[in-house]
Amino acid sequence: MNPTNPNLTDPRIRGLIGLLLICASLALIAVAISTFGGLGKGPENISTIPTIAVTGQGDATVVPNIAEFSFTVDKTAATVADAQTAASTLANQAIAAVKQAGVADTDIKTTNYSINPHYTYSSSPTICPLNGCPPVRQVADGYEVSQTIDVQVENTATVGSLLQTIGQMGVTNVGGINFTTKDKNAGQDQARAAAIADAESKAQLLASQLGVRLGKVVNFQESGNYPGPIMYATASVAKAADSVTPSIPTGQNTVTENVTVTYEIR
Repeated sequence: MNPTNPNLTDPRIRGLIGLLLICASLALIAVAISTFGGLGKGPENISTIPTIAVTGQGDATVVPNIAEFSFTVDKTAATVADAQTAASTLANQAIAAVKQAGVADTDIKTTNYSINPHYTYSSSPTICPLNGCPPVRQVADGYEVSQTIDVQVENTATVGSLLQTIGQMGVTNVGGINFTTKDKNAGQDQARAAAIADAESKAQLLASQLGVRLGKVVNFQESGNYPGPIMYATASVAKAADSVTPSIPTGQNTVTENVTVTYEIR
C-alpha cells in the first residue's frame, strides 16, 4: 500500500498550495509594516492638534530669616609670633562675643587667614636737589596677620547689637551683610501657582475671543527669578565706647515665577 497521498502529487494542487502560502506571507508582511509604521502614533498626532500657548507670571514675597556678615581682624607686629598673638587674641574675643549672642558654632566659619610682610615707604623731600629726588623705597618693618570670619545669624533681631559689640572691640571692618532665607525654595510654590492661574486666565480670555474651547494642557515650561540676598556694603568700624546700636532692617524678598502653558483647543 502506497502511503503517499495521491492528491499532493498532483502538480496543480501543489501549485495552488504554493500560491496560497505566498499570499499568506505577503499578508503577514503587510500587517507587520502597518504595525511598526504606526508605533509611537496615538489616535491623533500632537503636532496636528490645534493649540494655543500663553505665558503667565506670579510673584510671592518672602521675609528673610537669616542674616550673614563677615568681620576681619588685622594686626601688625615686628615678628610673626607677636602679630599672630595679637590677631588671635582679638579674633577669639570677637568669636566669643558672637557665641554669647546665641550663634551656633556651626554658623561661624573662618574664610581667610594670611601672614604677609608689612612694608613702609620712604617719602620724597619737599624740595629736591639739582640731581633729583631720591627714589621712594619699600622697607619691610614687620608682619601683618589677617583673619576673616563669616557669621550666620538666625535671630535677625540681634544683628544690630552684635555688630555694635564687635565694632567696639576694634576689629578692622565689618560688612558684606546679607539677608536671605533658610529655605532656599521659600515662596517658589506660591509664585508658581499664581503664574499658572495667570496663564489660565489669559487662555480663557483668548479662547473666548477666538470662539474656541480649551482642552487639556499639552505642554508646560517654567522659569524662575529668585532674588539673591539683600546686601549691605562693607564699612570700616572704628572702636567707640558709646556708639549707637545700628538699626538693620531686613526688608523682604520677591520670588517671581514665569510659566508657558500650551492648551489644546476645540
